Amino acid sequence: MHAERYLTAKVDRIPLPELSSRDEFDKMQDDDRLAIDGALEQQTISAAKARAITLLTSWHETFLSLREYHYE
Repeated sequence: MHAERYLTAKVDRIPLPELSSRDEFDKMQDDDRLAIDGALEQQTISAAKARAITLLTSWHETFLSLREYHYE
């Protein structure tokens, strides 16, 4: 049995080198949120494409801003 997961998250680039921010955290699926939490905690992300595996490490601190939304 082969299971695949796809991370669908929106990342906005900030005009500073090597810095990006995450927005619309509330609209993500639960599995995607858990994957982002794990990546932020370990400060590494591994990516595999066409049998090439890459490990990306964080060189800067990651800032994550969470907003609480209230809908009426």
